Amino acid sequence: MIICPVCKTENQHLAINCSQCGGYIQQKIETLDLFSIAWLLIENPKKAFHRIAIATHKNYITFLSAIAGIGLLFSSFWFYKIGDHISSLLQLLGIGISGGLIFGNIFMLLLSIIVWLILKIEKRSVKFRQVFAVSAYSSIPIIISVIVLLPIEILTFGTYYFATNPSPYLLKPFSYIVLLGLDLLFGLWSLILLLIGINKLRDGGWIRALIIEIVSLGILLSCIHYCFTNLVNHIYGS
Repeated sequence: MIICPVCKTENQHLAINCSQCGGYIQQKIETLDLFSIAWLLIENPKKAFHRIAIATHKNYITFLSAIAGIGLLFSSFWFYKIGDHISSLLQLLGIGISGGLIFGNIFMLLLSIIVWLILKIEKRSVKFRQVFAVSAYSSIPIIISVIVLLPIEILTFGTYYFATNPSPYLLKPFSYIVLLGLDLLFGLWSLILLLIGINKLRDGGWIRALIIEIVSLGILLSCIHYCFTNLVNHIYGS
């Protein structure tokens, strides 16, 4: 809680104006600068997510979600070995990039809805836009992997990175392990940022924040797994 210096009223930790007298109780942030916030997420994630949550305009959240969606969809391609069904690299890239731009916003929207509903059950005074912004900005490590790692994976293995016949490990074991390991590290970094963001929205409580993250992602990934499996079986056969 934040105590108003004028009337001494207790206010919610993300409030800009006092609920009693209307005076400013913390610095007002109109817009977010993408590069400064991205750097602040490295230096001080808690401070970065506080700025993201209280900013009037949540800049770039649909853009970040869309780019992260490319990484998420190509990760799904790897997990479900779509390369066994699609031999054309151009077709794989076309589906992954165009589909990922849509998939990312759907993923972040649904994740934010689940987290927001759980926070509402906890009776936390958090707006949906704040949850959506935190979710989108926590995906910046995934975006970095899309920009840096995905082109290397495509150039090194082509569709075989997403296939089992032959396995990319058999083709270039060292390169495959290094790239896969880096992908996992970027994914873990993103999960840690999401945890910090949820904790900031809740104003404390790491265990409950972790439970919210696990439950939210568990529900969402279970639904995606069901839909993706049925879609692949419908298109390519079981």
